[in-house]
Amino acid sequence: MATIELDVRDLKHPEPFERVIKAYSTLKDGDTIHMIHRKKPLPLFDFLKNQPLTTFSFEEDNNGIWHIFINKLSKSE
Repeated sequence: MATIELDVRDLKHPEPFERVIKAYSTLKDGDTIHMIHRKKPLPLFDFLKNQPLTTFSFEEDNNGIWHIFINKLSKSE
């Protein structure tokens, strides 16, 4: 199981979405993406809702930075 750290705070639209989708396409069962973003990425959440065997969570820290965790579950879970 691996964690991909993806800090997109300094990127302009649409590059954060493009980068996370590219990273998502490489996930293996049990892998996680930790995306750090300056805003809540609603289009990404819409995309992830339609992906099988994927869970995600998010939180905003005290500095207004969003932390998004995307997990690919194994087929046996």
